[in-house]
Amino acid sequence: MKAVLLSFLVISLMACSDQSKVAQPTDGSSVVATVAGEVITENELNNQIKKLTGLESLTSDQALIRKNVIDSMVLAKLMAKKQKTLMSQDDLIQLELDVKAYREERLAQMFMSENVQTLPPSADQVKAYYDANLHRFGGGTFADITRYVLADGCMLPQSEGESIKVLEEKILATSCEKTSQNQTLLLSKLSSETGRPSEKLTIEKPLWMTNNSGQTIIFIRKIEQRKAAPLSDVAAEIRKMMAPMQFKSAIASVKAQLLNETEVEILDN
Repeated sequence: MKAVLLSFLVISLMACSDQSKVAQPTDGSSVVATVAGEVITENELNNQIKKLTGLESLTSDQALIRKNVIDSMVLAKLMAKKQKTLMSQDDLIQLELDVKAYREERLAQMFMSENVQTLPPSADQVKAYYDANLHRFGGGTFADITRYVLADGCMLPQSEGESIKVLEEKILATSCEKTSQNQTLLLSKLSSETGRPSEKLTIEKPLWMTNNSGQTIIFIRKIEQRKAAPLSDVAAEIRKMMAPMQFKSAIASVKAQLLNETEVEILDN
């Protein structure tokens, strides 16, 4: 009798010891499978079923789906555990860094979607953007130009008194390598490129530039003032253009609020 009682106690202790090796679920749901002491819970299973099938729950005649998903989760856990044994310490550290970064990115995305409100720009903001960017909507002072680029080592002497026609004939007649291009540019952009004030750019005077790639001669064919499209026609487009700026402003506001709530110390200076 004592021997039987002793055997029962030993078996009971062994069972308790085995159970202690099984991790307990932390999500409050029942365990559907264990793999080397690690559990797969009902909540984890339902989450995987939803990801794979889009179903919130399964009916009784869909038991095969449940079984197949459990089998796939068991296999994934087996592979994961085996892979960990094959990885170096540096690889494991990198894995943890990646997992931590992914978790924080997901949390940040959830916070932004739930807490960052991007307000549409007001009518005054749209008008201000329109006035400051008329060239985006076809407005401004534009220059039609012809640009000649002569290869390095092919230099024409610059003559102030030479007519536009004669100079262009010389460029076309030269036998060295050259390219030509017709363009329409904002006058302010042409001014910035050539280093000449906008008011001194005229169709009567070619623009000469020399750099490491060779000599450039620009002829201004026409300068004209163009009207921008009406604000009413481009207001919707402007709101789209301003969306990133509005979002950036909203993020800056949230950042200031969070920094005010939490102490932050940056040690990498």
